Amino acid sequence: MKAQDWTPWLPLSLTTLALATSSTPELTTKHEAGRCAIRGHCGSQSFFGSQLPCPDNGLASAPSPDLRDHIISVCGSAWQDRDVCCTEEQVETLESNLKKAQNIISACPACKTNFFDLFCTFTCSPDQSLFVNITQTVPKNDKFLVTELDHLVSDDFGAGFYDSCKDVKFGATGGRAMEFIGGGAKNFT
Repeated sequence: MKAQDWTPWLPLSLTTLALATSSTPELTTKHEAGRCAIRGHCGSQSFFGSQLPCPDNGLASAPSPDLRDHIISVCGSAWQDRDVCCTEEQVETLESNLKKAQNIISACPACKTNFFDLFCTFTCSPDQSLFVNITQTVPKNDKFLVTELDHLVSDDFGAGFYDSCKDVKFGATGGRAMEFIGGGAKNFT
């Protein structure tokens, strides 16, 4: 797929994680298969803030057997034989966040599958640097926190994801799931 076929997907709030205004000399300098953009948690910007990822443009690596089992239990069997760009703590956070969304999207298996695939791929894909570009970091102690990034999603995936979830209703409110998972998006662009 050509680079111009990718577009940022703003409704999921992945384009901007939060942020501040300091940069490191090295962000995502290499964009190639088998290479990460982020890996691990490097801390939060405030006492109550969420954990933010570390910039890591290194190679994807084979997970430990326990980590692989955990990824498979959260993300499915497609992760059996892949190198990854995620750590145990990231998968624990991913699992917790996906459980929160599951109640909202579980009425539609296609929506749930696409939602889980999007976030599992964002978090753990061995080819992360092909669709994640770090645009801003801030120093914290002896590390850098990723505070802003671009997450690129193809038009086909974005449209398919949106179409699979746009009519899903959330039982507790009778509202549409996209109000919760997509910021009320009316389309995917």
